[in-house]
Amino acid sequence: MRMLALSAMVMTFFVIHTESRGGESVPAVVVELFTSEGCSSCPPADALLSEMAERSPVQGVEFIPLSLHVDYWNRLGWTDPFSMKQFSDRQGKYSEHLTGQGIYTPQLVVNGKTDCVGSDREAVIRQVSEAAATKRATLGLKWTKEKENRHLNIEWGNLPAGDAKYALMLAVTEDGLETKVDRGENAGKALRHDGVVRQLEDIGAVDVSVADRTKDHLVAVDPSWKPEHLHVVVFLQNQETMEIVAAATIKP
Repeated sequence: MRMLALSAMVMTFFVIHTESRGGESVPAVVVELFTSEGCSSCPPADALLSEMAERSPVQGVEFIPLSLHVDYWNRLGWTDPFSMKQFSDRQGKYSEHLTGQGIYTPQLVVNGKTDCVGSDREAVIRQVSEAAATKRATLGLKWTKEKENRHLNIEWGNLPAGDAKYALMLAVTEDGLETKVDRGENAGKALRHDGVVRQLEDIGAVDVSVADRTKDHLVAVDPSWKPEHLHVVVFLQNQETMEIVAAATIKP
């Protein structure tokens, strides 16, 4: 595990559920893995994330993986092709709120609330279980009639009462990505990744006091990405505390 900074702050604990339109809601947990192909400690965490994405570690819970490749390892001999400064910055923002060891890889953040070493199976299962047992919020996704143009309808409800403002976030992830690493700490290894975040964007603010709780959004997809391996993930995140209070995923 590679440590780069230390920070701590106590946070409150909220909500997360996903909902398919017209069906029974299912508790969902958003799991963000901050990783890098340049870090020798990361491949076991990548493998665990893939395993849990294939089969949720907690029965009856939807496990939503976001693999965010940071860029600060790139200076040490290998440029991770999936890395973005945006993800390093996001990890830095989490370090201002999480009670833990600060910034490190592989760091796994659950619902924006807790973190652990991404390869620590027991800690991951424990935190996912705790997150799934919280209060309920809902977020539903469906493609509109313009599906061929990737227009997504998003609808949310049962948000916590109060003055909190939320960012509606959208990620496109891709599974089944492989890299043959030539340099750095993982030189000579063939690495496989699932849930790799190809793009992450803030698509608008959500105010609990506003009655309109639906939004249409055009989802942009790079033609080089394999459609059969993609997932669209939408989640509501507290703009101040970084807690994720509702989430859902849908295939393109």
